[in-house]
Amino acid sequence: MSSPTHDTVEMFIDATGGYPYFIQFICKEAFDIWLENRKRSVPMEELPAKLDDKILDRLFKNSHVNQMLAALQEKGLVYRNRHGKYLFAVPLFGQFIRRQVRQEEAVG
Repeated sequence: MSSPTHDTVEMFIDATGGYPYFIQFICKEAFDIWLENRKRSVPMEELPAKLDDKILDRLFKNSHVNQMLAALQEKGLVYRNRHGKYLFAVPLFGQFIRRQVRQEEAVG
């Protein structure tokens, strides 16, 4: 197995947000694919999808989402309407969050 290119390393960092556990996970997946196929190269474009499928989906199962929503309700930041949907309790709070995400995306 050859050493990863600079672009590959950058892709790993981008796909994982630089989070060490996720970097380790993607590297292990790449090595496992290489062991299975014994090819000189690993299809790097497949690795971020493996991160989504195996890690991130597990983090945000219904029970976790419900726990997060309950915590936000306790703090008075969201409430559940009569249709079973959650709404922001503070006017313009949703817009504030979206602006923060856009600013982070512009910087990152």
